[in-house]
Amino acid sequence: MIDPNIIINFQYIKKLHFETSNNVKNIFFENMAPNTFVNISTDAKRIGDSNYEVNINIESAASANKNKLFTVNIIYSGIFTVKNISHESNDELSDLLLVKAPEFLFPFARSIISNITRESGFSPLILSPVDFSTIHNNKKND
Repeated sequence: MIDPNIIINFQYIKKLHFETSNNVKNIFFENMAPNTFVNISTDAKRIGDSNYEVNINIESAASANKNKLFTVNIIYSGIFTVKNISHESNDELSDLLLVKAPEFLFPFARSIISNITRESGFSPLILSPVDFSTIHNNKKND
C-alpha cells in the first residue's frame, strides 16, 4: 500500500528503447543460457508546489557466448503529489519520492520489459523485485 501522504496522479513511459543484435538470428538456433545485466536507478524532481516527477531508469542487456542478444532501456515515470510533509529537503520526503513512489511504478515497468522481450522472440525477461530502500540508502552514502 502506498503512503497516504502521496497521491499518484498519472504514470507513463518517458523513454523506451529495445534493440537486438544482427547476430541474433544465429543465436535462436543454438541452445544457450543468456547472461543478463540489469541496472536500476531512480530520481525525482519538483515540478510544482507539491508535485514531483519520479523516474525509474532500468537498463538491461543480455548476451550468450559473447554475442549480444538484446539491450533494453526504459524510463518509466509518474507524477505524484506530496501532502502533509515539508517540501524542504528531508528524509521523509526523500523516502516517499525515491522509495515509495518507485515501489508503485516498478511493477508496470517490469511488465513492459517482460512483454517487449517476449514479443521480440526471447524468453520474457522477468526482473526480480527491487529493494528501493537499499538503492536509496546506497545513493545517500555515496
